[in-house]
Amino acid sequence: SLASCGDGVTDSGEACDDGNVDDSDACLSTCVLASCGDGIVQAGVEACDDGNTDDSDACLSTCVLASCGDGMLQASAETCDDGNLDNSDGCSNACLPQRFCGDGSNDRRLTASDALMLLRRAVGQNLVCPDYVCDVDGSGAITATDALMVLRKAVGSEVSLNCGPVTSVMFRVESGVPMVDLELLVEFDATVGDFVEEAGGLQCRAIDGAVSVSATRLSRQALRIELFSPGAVVVSPSNTVRCEFAPAVSELRESDFDLTVTGASDANSIGVVPLPAVRAIPW
Repeated sequence: SLASCGDGVTDSGEACDDGNVDDSDACLSTCVLASCGDGIVQAGVEACDDGNTDDSDACLSTCVLASCGDGMLQASAETCDDGNLDNSDGCSNACLPQRFCGDGSNDRRLTASDALMLLRRAVGQNLVCPDYVCDVDGSGAITATDALMVLRKAVGSEVSLNCGPVTSVMFRVESGVPMVDLELLVEFDATVGDFVEEAGGLQCRAIDGAVSVSATRLSRQALRIELFSPGAVVVSPSNTVRCEFAPAVSELRESDFDLTVTGASDANSIGVVPLPAVRAIPW
């Protein structure tokens, strides 16, 4: 009989011939040796094979499934991938961008602008500069020393920055007219952690001493926060309340909290319209 591909005999012009039509083994049904990039997954050898050399999709050009930490940015699933599992370098081990120690301006690099922001926070200016980002000496307070350390680091000096982990959530009024009271519903997924509760209740305190705060747990995954400032008005933007929080994840994000302003009124006890916008910022 005439020689043909699939007869089990490797003839001239054939790289192989295993006598079957199984394309998942080492010899394709076309009598060509299987190889990475041919679009056919070789069983036991390749995890995937999408027939291209695009390393931004789910299958790398090496026929290995893309994963966080491989150094290849998977376009549909990752926002960063720096090739390591270091959870403190600006790209988390979940391949999500994160603020790192000293990066007050949140641009993922250390510059003199960051040092200036820390200095402004140190002298009491109302800025979004969380402790886990701006308390670079781990002292528990943001001071001029922190600003100096970041400045030295920014110009290349050998300085060790030692920010602590996220330990609280700060609620910040971003927009709205002046008000004397505010009621806020906070909902969150229990898998990300929980607000700290001790004998005295939820550990929430007002950042402004003229403001009173009441925090009540409604359920395992919800609490109500009420602010009342009879002697002053809450203006925006304003850091208002800070609640102790115990994270259960390596990176806590604003999107982990769902906030609903359920009421607000001005000094004349008239409801504020529109209701103010409030953020929950890991602190």
